[in-house]
Amino acid sequence: MTKEWNERIYQAYQVLFEAMKQDSIHELVRAAGVFWKYGIVLTDENYYLISQYPNEKIGEPVWDTLYEQKVISYDIIRSYQEMYLHNKHETYKPFYADWGLIGEFPRIFAEIYTEDRILGHVGVFLMGQTFQEEDLEIAQLLVDALRM
Repeated sequence: MTKEWNERIYQAYQVLFEAMKQDSIHELVRAAGVFWKYGIVLTDENYYLISQYPNEKIGEPVWDTLYEQKVISYDIIRSYQEMYLHNKHETYKPFYADWGLIGEFPRIFAEIYTEDRILGHVGVFLMGQTFQEEDLEIAQLLVDALRM
């Protein structure tokens, strides 16, 4: 772990903690998106949109469809589930994917869950930025904040 990595995770923790004080899921998603300079999508367990930042079309088909229809299509859900199956964790910890259907728009996937059920899903769209090793830890901080 580098000093820069530690500092970035610490900064993310501060940003998310401050956003949690607002008691708003939308503010938490917005704060994460602004900090990361990434797009953030939060859906419920059935892939219906809860919050999206930025809240506008960005030219990515999944993002723009979700913006317009407020739900992810069955075909996209199926492809997401295939990506989760390739993830080697026993639980749905955040992971990065840049292949298959999303090859042109890499992203981090994460699920918000309790011991007995999935509460929702997070998609972190890199928006042309380069994936950083600490992004998975920051995604876990976001998931933990959303779970609270």
